[in-house]
Amino acid sequence: MLKMNNRESRLQSAILTAAGCIILALLLFNTGCGRSEAPSPDAAKNDPSSASIATSAPTPVPAIPAPDVPEDAPVLSDVYPTLTSGALRLARLVDLPEHVLLQAEGVSVTQGDLERELAESPADTREEMRKNAFFLLEQKATLNLLTVLARRRIGNAALPQDRLLQRYFEEITRDVTVTDADIETFYEENRGLVGNSPLAQIKPRIREHLRQQKQQEAVEAHIAALGSEMTIALSAAWVKEQAALAMDNPVDKARSSGKPTFVNFGARGCVPCDMMEPIREEIKRDYDGRLNVVFVHVNRDRMLASRYGIRGIPHLVFFDKNGKEVHSHTGYLPKEQIEQWLKKIGVSDS
Repeated sequence: MLKMNNRESRLQSAILTAAGCIILALLLFNTGCGRSEAPSPDAAKNDPSSASIATSAPTPVPAIPAPDVPEDAPVLSDVYPTLTSGALRLARLVDLPEHVLLQAEGVSVTQGDLERELAESPADTREEMRKNAFFLLEQKATLNLLTVLARRRIGNAALPQDRLLQRYFEEITRDVTVTDADIETFYEENRGLVGNSPLAQIKPRIREHLRQQKQQEAVEAHIAALGSEMTIALSAAWVKEQAALAMDNPVDKARSSGKPTFVNFGARGCVPCDMMEPIREEIKRDYDGRLNVVFVHVNRDRMLASRYGIRGIPHLVFFDKNGKEVHSHTGYLPKEQIEQWLKKIGVSDS
């Protein structure tokens, strides 16, 4: 492992402060696909954990047929536009057999499958998870949907699931590039937070951060478009019930209030989050009655943070009066820049 001297360490901390505290995407973390490169053969020899990966059996694709979906079946995102931006966004709402919640080629999730997941979850989170059963279904289905597509595209039936998905994500992110213009823009926007260090000195670290950010964005965009690559059917009646439960939270209540909304996802103890707190309180006071200001503590409301795809904090989201997202930003943002976006979402000066 490379060791950093004190100055390098401070620069790295400064960059992380400017970018926000990074949190791992749950899907990539669970499947081991957060790594951008496959381990080298020598690394595999020296890594005891790699033995279990190399010898694990491939995950078979169940012989489940593609669902028969009418051409006029409604798309989930058209009926419930704020419910999800993930893998089920383009799923079709249909009548499925009793107890079947989701069906796609090679993938099926039943009510019993979810009940078993809930029974195995920690008791103190079970009620929250039950209230967010749709998101639990989406998490469970996403991994299997990706595996089906990965086997279809890569065609290696003997490859273990984790290695298969790693190769699949590498293909998806292969064309990701970071330009000098990207780096310069990041540097200019966060000059104060990186201690006014010369760009040439911290350029490699900024490049790596932006590369990882763009890779994750590419993966998320691919996941959000899964419904265009395969037919995914959802139980219309079940989704209707779950959508009502899932909307019972501060963010969605604010979005449906008829006023513009500013949401700050963060956590106590995160340096840039703590820097945002007094600014957020000023905004709340200055725009009282004209703007909803919502703070979501991601460590206390993990399901809501996950549903909104939060991968770094502080994460700021601006919604217009119709609840439509206009802009989002990960990292510290000065008050004057926040106020510029407030004008764009329709917040008046007085």
